[in-house]
Amino acid sequence: MNKHLFPAAVAAVILMSSFALVGAQSVVADADAERARIASERHVLDENHERARVACYQKFAVNNCLHASRQRYRAQSADLNRQEALLNDAERKQRGAQEQARIDRQQKDRADQQRKDEQQQKAQAAQARREQAAAEHASDRAAAAANAPNSRAAFTAKQQRNAQHLQQRVAQGSQAQQSRQVYENKLKQAQQARENVAQRAARRTKPRAAPLPDPGVPQGNTAPAAAPAKP
Repeated sequence: MNKHLFPAAVAAVILMSSFALVGAQSVVADADAERARIASERHVLDENHERARVACYQKFAVNNCLHASRQRYRAQSADLNRQEALLNDAERKQRGAQEQARIDRQQKDRADQQRKDEQQQKAQAAQARREQAAAEHASDRAAAAANAPNSRAAFTAKQQRNAQHLQQRVAQGSQAQQSRQVYENKLKQAQQARENVAQRAARRTKPRAAPLPDPGVPQGNTAPAAAPAKP
């Protein structure tokens, strides 16, 4: 019996050790196959334990034999239980990792989609601005073309107004020159009138000249005869 139980115990210990080394970070490749293996080993363990128990009743020290058989059975069964617990823990952590990976992918997908949406919105906004600018430019050109005759007419009218203003200034300058000439002539006339008045006044105040001598009266310095003296 020991020859049948010992290899199974060694295999169980080796398998338990491998699970312990890998621990929670290991990923079970085929959980169903692993569980089938554990179930098969547990079935073999049960059969071996039952045969060992029957064989114990053929011995003299039945109780000691049964006690030893139960001890071996419990140890091997505990090893299988630990293997199964490690498998369950690995599966649980694998599912957790898969779920976390799924969440990470969803978050990444949402972030990528949000970034794409923002880029698309920016591109659409830029395109809208370009189209708006093009429309405004086209509208300005159309308005300029439509207003071109009015602009030319306004320019011509402005040129005419400028010419009229220039003519008015020239005329005003000529008129001012004429006014100055008239004023200067009036000044000259007033000056001449004053001079004429002064000349006439001078002629009126000048003393009259002595009358010409009588030709029958002798000329000279002879004094008039003195009157005879009274007696």
